[in-house]
Amino acid sequence: MFRVSISVLILSCAILMNACSRHPVARSGEKRAGVPVVVSPLASSVEDPRLLLSINSLSVEKPKYVSRSVTTVSEDELLRVVREVAAQTLSMKLIPGGGSSSSADGILQTEVIELRELRGSSVGGDPAAVAIRMSVKRAKDKRPVWQASYVNRQEALSDNWLKIGQRIGAGGTGAGFVGAEALFRLGVNDSLQDFNRRRDAQFQSEGPAK
Repeated sequence: MFRVSISVLILSCAILMNACSRHPVARSGEKRAGVPVVVSPLASSVEDPRLLLSINSLSVEKPKYVSRSVTTVSEDELLRVVREVAAQTLSMKLIPGGGSSSSADGILQTEVIELRELRGSSVGGDPAAVAIRMSVKRAKDKRPVWQASYVNRQEALSDNWLKIGQRIGAGGTGAGFVGAEALFRLGVNDSLQDFNRRRDAQFQSEGPAK
């Protein structure tokens, strides 16, 4: 009976925290009554919102390691992840990079600042970490259109129970630790979702580019 009560209590707490996590994520420095401030691992910016409307096709370039990382994931494997996520997320034509990008409106670039593999098991050990920069530039003049930075260094739920709703909710990584590639995929997904939202919002406010 005691074990059942504990299980019910943990499940109730998880449901409550998951419900709280459905509120929009607050950026650093923002406060809302009744909602705890959460610093998002994603930060993004747009050079000129109007330029978003000129990007209807993208050349997807191979991700590049720009610093030493402790992982066995190759740049080719990272490219596969970026292509898969972009195909699922972006409503535009995707063109493989590596050669001429003249047939694409924009160039999608990914820089890997840190990619550290999980050491240990999914329930213990030294967790994985990822830090990436993604950007979209206009192909014709390399002018910056959008860029995002994503940093995620997993921590045990016992160190921060307030994150249980984010971890086990929709789009989360689960209660246990995940590997470097899974964290990288999550970062690419969140980043490209941000690009998509910004582009869609610009279309709604101004209409398609003429």
